[in-house]
Amino acid sequence: MGPAWVIGHSFGAAISLRLAGVRPGLMRGLIVHEPPLFSLVADDSDFFPMLEATQKN
Repeated sequence: MGPAWVIGHSFGAAISLRLAGVRPGLMRGLIVHEPPLFSLVADDSDFFPMLEATQKN
């Protein structure tokens, strides 16, 4: 069996991105929709209110 197309949404998208980084040879292509990439904005004070609201839910 050859490389696969991988599709992920939300946290599944984050997992798919991680898999692509660790095992890129498993994938023919990758489609992600709305991955929660909070670490990209964690150091930006403009996003602190949004991050706090997300963590309360």
